[in-house]
Amino acid sequence: MKKSILTIAILLATSTSFALDTPDAAAKTSKASAQTQASQKDKEIVAFLIVLNKNEIAAAQVALHKEVNSKVKAFATLMTTQHTQNLEETLKLSADDKIQPHDNAMVLSLKKAGKKELGVLTPLTGTAFEKAYINAMVKGHADALVIIDKQLTQVTNPDLKKHLIATRAHVVHHLEDAKAVQKDLAAS
Repeated sequence: MKKSILTIAILLATSTSFALDTPDAAAKTSKASAQTQASQKDKEIVAFLIVLNKNEIAAAQVALHKEVNSKVKAFATLMTTQHTQNLEETLKLSADDKIQPHDNAMVLSLKKAGKKELGVLTPLTGTAFEKAYINAMVKGHADALVIIDKQLTQVTNPDLKKHLIATRAHVVHHLEDAKAVQKDLAAS
């Protein structure tokens, strides 16, 4: 009996080690490693979306507390509403799909740029503020599109990809609106 248990144990041990050496096992290990790396990229994408939305909301709030023309105020209201909604959706997706945000160098740089932008915008008033705010919105949304387009090639979570595609559509719309206000400000 002891001999049969020992034989079974040896067979199991050798079959397990043999199974790990098969191409299927190597592929599974490689796939698991790729998923871990992809999950890291998804975490960075979530962190980017959170910071992007917070920066846009903060800049819009500055605009809404200043005396600005109706088009700038309408744009700032749109930014507050839609970026708040997108932030809430991003946070919900992060919680539901268990994607913990991770700040990479780009996200940290975006946070710093957002603070710097607020420092530039806050003391401005009147037309100088309107032009600086809208110029920042045009540049910020154009830059965001470049980043989002790159992230769309890297995202692995299907829910996050769907959210990123929807976010991109909003950013395109925001950029078009910002350029229209920018054109109106240049004409006046």
